[in-house]
Amino acid sequence: MTSSERPKTRQRDRVASEERLLSAAKEIFSKLGFHAATTRAIAQKAKVNEALIARYFDGKFGLLLALLQQEAKQGHQEPPSYPPQDSVEKELTEYAFFHFHKIVRESDLFKIILSQFLTDPKFLKRFRESIPLVTQDVFLRDRLRFLQEKGKINANASLEDIIADVKIINIGHLLFTHLIKGDSEEETLKQLQRLIRVYAGNLG
Repeated sequence: MTSSERPKTRQRDRVASEERLLSAAKEIFSKLGFHAATTRAIAQKAKVNEALIARYFDGKFGLLLALLQQEAKQGHQEPPSYPPQDSVEKELTEYAFFHFHKIVRESDLFKIILSQFLTDPKFLKRFRESIPLVTQDVFLRDRLRFLQEKGKINANASLEDIIADVKIINIGHLLFTHLIKGDSEEETLKQLQRLIRVYAGNLG
């Protein structure tokens, strides 16, 4: 191996190790909770040296933050699994349902993250500094722009604000109605649909 090839090899090795650590952390955090999870267990699951967690992520809190960054990036780049809809209400409803089910699938991790936000001000501060509180979704933005060009959304309406509003409605409704109040997924989605209908009705 030449001297010019070695840095590239080391970079590939680091990326591979980081990916294994993030995958292992997600599984162990979800299974055991953040505080019960240990860096040793995560490193063993990832089959890498435990010292790499401190070197690459600055410890367990940095690892959780990196996992959040990865989830936000993937969610931002993941195209919706449903086709474009012919009305604002249908588009926003499908979008909200799509992300509701995604969060429910990751509910253990979501609860851990929420717990850290509520109990650890330093972690919340680091999160706010490194990850936008509401990431924009390019796929939804493009679909909404098409509907706006068709006259179905007020020409002066901000698409970025609409995306932010729908995400806040979705997460807030999931948190209160489903996780705290304990309503079933079916009832929660019915109520979410009603909220989206009212919101969408004010956009034309």
